[in-house]
Parts: sequence; structure tokens; C-alpha cells
Amino acid sequence: DTGLDLDHPDIVDNLWVNEDEIAENGIDDDGNGFIDDVYGWDFVDDDGDPAPDTGEDSTPDAVTHGTVIAGIAGATGDNGIGINGVAWNVKLMSVRMLDAAGAGDSFTASDAIDYAVANGADVINLSFAGELQDPLMRIAVRDAYRSGTVIVSALGNENQNTDSNPVFPACFSNAREDWVIGEGASTKSDDKSEFSNYG
Repeated sequence: DTGLDLDHPDIVDNLWVNEDEIAENGIDDDGNGFIDDVYGWDFVDDDGDPAPDTGEDSTPDAVTHGTVIAGIAGATGDNGIGINGVAWNVKLMSVRMLDAAGAGDSFTASDAIDYAVANGADVINLSFAGELQDPLMRIAVRDAYRSGTVIVSALGNENQNTDSNPVFPACFSNAREDWVIGEGASTKSDDKSEFSNYG
């Protein structure tokens, strides 16, 4: 996503930490090819600070999106701050692959997926959807799935049936394997939201 706020009081206790890396020493201590990747990696700016870009050209909804999603998934529970995440006993790895406007490309997304898998992610959330089926991202998603990583991806918001109008990465699969859990939106009464894709 767009990265997450590493100082957020409801997330900071659940941040993933690369224990083999020493912060800000300019050395790739663990030899994984990424220097100072203590909390993850920023594939947009190619550095070890995977927090959102909040510069003057940023879009507020885009910049906060990664933090919002991380909070829903794993905000610290029962601490009197913000919300309770769905899972409290988690470690959130920030892997930024969307820019300050919420835009990105499949090359960056593929690299981000590969990084998360290589660094032990059990679950990868991909909060984006598009109609183009990029072969490079398909391979990254397939390899992540086959490594035992659970991949969750947005289905999109066009009220379309993805069986006839597939979106990716949610619809990546082969004849025998469905690699991604596609996530749609629902109402408070647990019906499909009118805008949500389905299938």
C-alpha cells in the first residue's frame, strides 16, 4: 500500500522488526540486499523508511490508506487508543509500493510481494485492483501462494461480476489453484455494498 505511520500509537506496539538489521548504520547487516530495512522497505523511494510520503503533492486519502488498513488488521487491542484490530497478536510489516497519490505499477508491486515473502510474511494484503493481468505480478503472487503465504486483495468498487470481468491481483489463479482471497465490501447488515465487485 502507501506505507504505514510507524509512530501511530495504536500500531507502534505491533510493528514487525527485522531483528537482524541495525537501524541507520548504512549497512545491509542481514545481507538481504536492503540497507536499514528495520521496519520494512519503501519500494517507491528505494529506502528503509516505509512510512507514507506526506509531502505537499500527497493525497490525504492515499497517504492514510496503508495505516487505516494496517489498523483494521492489527491495531493494538484493549489499550484505550483508537480501535481494536481484527488480530491483536500480529506483527505489521510496512512494505510501501504506492506513491503519495496512491498510484503504482506492477513491477514495484511484484518486488514488494517478493520482499514480504522473503522476510517471513504469513499474510500479504494488496489493497488495489486493476483489469490488466501482468505476467510478472502473476508469478510473484503464484510464488507467494506456493510458499504458504496467504494473499488477500481488493476486488474493486465497480459493481462488476469478476467471473466475467476479472480484476487483478484478486483473480490470479490457475486451473487447480486459487491463489488470492478476493475481498469485497459489505454493509452493516452484511449485504454486498452496492458499489462492490463480486464473483
